[in-house]
Amino acid sequence: MARARSRKAAGSERPPRWSDSVAAEALRAMPEAVVVCDRDGRIVAANDAVHELLGYPEGKLVGKMGGVKGQRPGEFGLVTHAVQDSHNNYYISEYGEYDRIQKFSPEGKFLFQFGGHGSEPGQFLRPQKMAVDKEDHIWVADACNHRIQAFDATGSEAKLIKIW
Repeated sequence: MARARSRKAAGSERPPRWSDSVAAEALRAMPEAVVVCDRDGRIVAANDAVHELLGYPEGKLVGKMGGVKGQRPGEFGLVTHAVQDSHNNYYISEYGEYDRIQKFSPEGKFLFQFGGHGSEPGQFLRPQKMAVDKEDHIWVADACNHRIQAFDATGSEAKLIKIW
């Protein structure tokens, strides 16, 4: 399935910002990238082709997570999104055979994972986007189950707290 890409409108001559140029470089190198900005202003790009996340503060690559396709801790399938909580932990969502969310420390150390492929509460069929609220609850758009699930993942495991 082809993904839609936004293009700069003709005649729009806005000067590029730092994040625009880094994001553009990441997207040219990895056309299937998901690009987000973390709490420290770092651009994080997910490269599905090689199953890794790349961190770009100040325009240069400084860190990677993953790099291996698989279901073990720290391995990735098809990454859909990345968010950070107030303690700078990363949450990475992915779909395919795995349909899960992995939690990593600010240094990139695997902490735990939750979810799994399915339609039962706490499982996912393509976790697409995430958001973190002021209580560090992780809100997940569970696309193919047509619902939103909220989790408390502040401890050593995630607890489902709400389903819409």
